[in-house]
Amino acid sequence: MRTLVLAAATLFILTVVDAKCKMQHVKPFNRCLASGFKSEIEDCVATGEGKLKKWQTKRCAQVEEILKKCDYTCKTVDGGWSDFGEWSVCPVDGGWSNFGEWSECSAECGGGSQIRSKTCTNPSPDNGGKECEGEDEESRTCNPDPCPVDGGWSHFGEWSVCSANCGGGSQSRSKTCTNPSPANGGQECEGENEKSRTCNPKPCPVDGGWSDFGEWSVCSAKCGGGSQSRSKTCTNPSPANRGQKCEGENEESRTCNPEPCHGFSLVDENGEAVGAGVLGLLLSNGGTVCDDDFTDNSADAIC
Repeated sequence: MRTLVLAAATLFILTVVDAKCKMQHVKPFNRCLASGFKSEIEDCVATGEGKLKKWQTKRCAQVEEILKKCDYTCKTVDGGWSDFGEWSVCPVDGGWSNFGEWSECSAECGGGSQIRSKTCTNPSPDNGGKECEGEDEESRTCNPDPCPVDGGWSHFGEWSVCSANCGGGSQSRSKTCTNPSPANGGQECEGENEKSRTCNPKPCPVDGGWSDFGEWSVCSAKCGGGSQSRSKTCTNPSPANRGQKCEGENEESRTCNPEPCHGFSLVDENGEAVGAGVLGLLLSNGGTVCDDDFTDNSADAIC
């Protein structure tokens, strides 16, 4: 059933409407002012203190722009009856549209978020109908799987103890793929996890060592007790690089041919004894007694 709307003849806020402005824009604009919307149009002051939602503020601003173009203003005038307006129509409450598609996830892994929204256009509120209730947007978590973590090398540790105190040894140090450790399908660390180097290169000291003894020397006497010696050398090995010299003596001796010597006579080639005078004469003239080994008590010949 349609009704006729009349205005009271008293002092009140009346909007002055240019012929170019349409009441279908003025009414929602007045509702905006009553809801607390702050307008830039002259003399149009918010009459309520409500807090508009984002989409409501946007809608009010759109209506305001339309009224600006037709020089719409608000001013205080004495009331008077207007002409009868249009027959009122039934209010239409707003209804939500279906949700749109989900937005792209904010992260490819590790948990991001995405949103989707709906609008109060199914239908849009009209003729004083109620706005849609509730939120026009919802969100959810997306791509919750942990991100791959590529492995990274730690710093090298300390060098190990050298394998030799001298003469050139080796030592090593290592690092681990724990900075960070690979996870969730991430790449392992590239390259070797260990380094080595030469250490203590100076030659080692070599202490001298005795060689075996050599042969005994010729006895100093054929009989009656002589002596002979033999020696060894500090060459097995020779001392080197400040190594110790051989200790002890390098020579030893012993008695040899201890049998007593016996008297003997000289004979000529015919087996005749040679007198002492002849012997003395021969020896004084440079002769010698020839005997190779003194195995008997006589010389074989006088040389």
